[in-house]
Amino acid sequence: MRLLTAVFSFLVGVNALADESRPSGPSKPTHSEYFVSVGAGVIQNREDPTSTFVIALAPNKPLPPNSTLLIEFENPSNPESPFVVVDKLDEKGELHARSPKVDRIYNKRAYLVRTKLIGEGQKILSIHDQWIWFELPKELRNGYATNIVD
Repeated sequence: MRLLTAVFSFLVGVNALADESRPSGPSKPTHSEYFVSVGAGVIQNREDPTSTFVIALAPNKPLPPNSTLLIEFENPSNPESPFVVVDKLDEKGELHARSPKVDRIYNKRAYLVRTKLIGEGQKILSIHDQWIWFELPKELRNGYATNIVD
């Protein structure tokens, strides 16, 4: 049985708007017109040298009919070329999305997850930005195969 461990920067504190400057320290939940962040973090597997970004969003109001959600996860190897995932709300009406696996991750760094609500004619109706802070102390790294760069 493989043990899967999640290292989360739990969303606590006051809501904050994400901006283009890279923040430091624990992640703070964000609000946008259509969403509020309810969770975000980094998942690591003890035997696998990769990491995965995850985000959970709850809607503030109903999404427009026939709209699409594009989630862009920052790519640690190339921040200018994010991973793009198309997803939808689950049976509970929330979004739970995850990035493809990343081969390495930089320690003590925030990563941007940008969720775009796309309407008819591919028009961007709303953008929800959430920063995910990743930090794993050196004392805990021995138990992980993850490629963490300081």
